[in-house]
Amino acid sequence: MPARPNRDFSKYAAPRSVGSQIQQATAEAAAAHRGGGGGGQEGDFGLGTGAHGRQLGALDILSDTQGVDFGPYLQRILQDVRENWYHLIPESAEMKKGKLAIEFAITKDGKVADMRLVAGSGDIALDRPAWGSITASDPFPPLPTEFTGPYLALRFRFYYNPDKADLE
Repeated sequence: MPARPNRDFSKYAAPRSVGSQIQQATAEAAAAHRGGGGGGQEGDFGLGTGAHGRQLGALDILSDTQGVDFGPYLQRILQDVRENWYHLIPESAEMKKGKLAIEFAITKDGKVADMRLVAGSGDIALDRPAWGSITASDPFPPLPTEFTGPYLALRFRFYYNPDKADLE
């Protein structure tokens, strides 16, 4: 039986700056990495657990797709996120190197839920545009109607000036 998502999104209700969201996400990722509280599954979308998922380029699908072809849907959201990301990268970060990963769920109506920075770059100037590219794309289009699951869990990976080895 699939885990039921926690429908309490109150932690997302209060407006917070991108910087404070990234700082909180970084602290949660560090706590989860140390085995402490504040991260991990928390019984909601099962994100932040190090699930391997099915890799499609710069994203991994972390939940059961139930045989539904998400190809066209994922191409659309990747395009939206990539466009927003490129617009948010500050000039000061254009020559920096780094990589990071963000996990989140998309609910049936296209809203982003349970977003977590699961592997930070170590540089907030790189983490902030990646995080902002997803929040700026929220809401995404609704999930395909033939998909009967409550959400689609994804991991997006962002690479800044990668070496060939980073992409393998």
